[in-house]
Amino acid sequence: MYKNLVALDPSDPRQRLHALSHYEHLAQQRLVPIFFIEMATLAAFWPTAWVRQGEQVEAVAMIGFADQPPLAQRLAAHPPEATPLLLQAYPLCLGPASSEGSATVLLDLSDAKGGTALFEGDELSAPAQKRTDILWLVGAERDRARAWNAELEAADAFELWRLRLSFDDVDVNNSDLHVISPRFLASDAYVSLAARHGPDFVSAIEHHVLSRQRVQERADDLPGLAGRSGGGV
Repeated sequence: MYKNLVALDPSDPRQRLHALSHYEHLAQQRLVPIFFIEMATLAAFWPTAWVRQGEQVEAVAMIGFADQPPLAQRLAAHPPEATPLLLQAYPLCLGPASSEGSATVLLDLSDAKGGTALFEGDELSAPAQKRTDILWLVGAERDRARAWNAELEAADAFELWRLRLSFDDVDVNNSDLHVISPRFLASDAYVSLAARHGPDFVSAIEHHVLSRQRVQERADDLPGLAGRSGGGV
C-alpha cells in the first residue's frame, strides 16, 4: 500500500499531504489491512477477510472488487467511518521502532503538486497531527491484532473463501481470502478464545461473519453492473 516511504523532515518542501486521489498507486487498491478495533464499524460497509502475509495472517477490508471506480471514489461514496484507520492516517504510516524502542512515523512521498503542509515550522501541522494521533491508536492495536490473528490460526479458525464472480467482461477471482469457518464458531476453541479476550474479540468476529453479505453491495459498485449478480460466492 506504500510506495516511497521516507523519514519525516521539516526541511524537505516535498513532504506534503495530498488527498488519496493524488496517489495513483492506490487507485487500484482492493484489499486494505484492518484491525480488530475497527472491524465492527467497517463490516457495515465492506466484506472483511484475512490474507496470508508471509508467516502471518492479516485482516483486510475488501474495498471493492475491481480497479474501477478508483479507491478514493469508492470511499467517497460512504461516510467517513467507512475508511479504514490506515487510510485515515495516509500518507503517514508507522515505521520500525527506533533504537531506543520508540515508534517512528514515515511519509509516503508523492510528487503531486499542491497539497497541505506537513509541517508548520518544526512542528507537525494540524492535519498531520490528526493523522499521527490515528497512528498511535494503530500502534497500540497492532500487537494485539497480531496476537489474536496468530491465536485464530493456531485454533484452525480459518477456511478458504473462494470468491468467484463473473459480470459480463468483469471477472473477480479472489482465491487467497480466508474467513472464519462455521466449524470453528461451533467449537470449544472459539468459546475459550471468546472468554479469554472478551467482547471486543467477539464483536469483531461476529461482525466479520455478517460482513460477507456486503459482497453484493460491492458488486453493485462495478460500472454498469448495479443490481445484477452472477457467478458464485
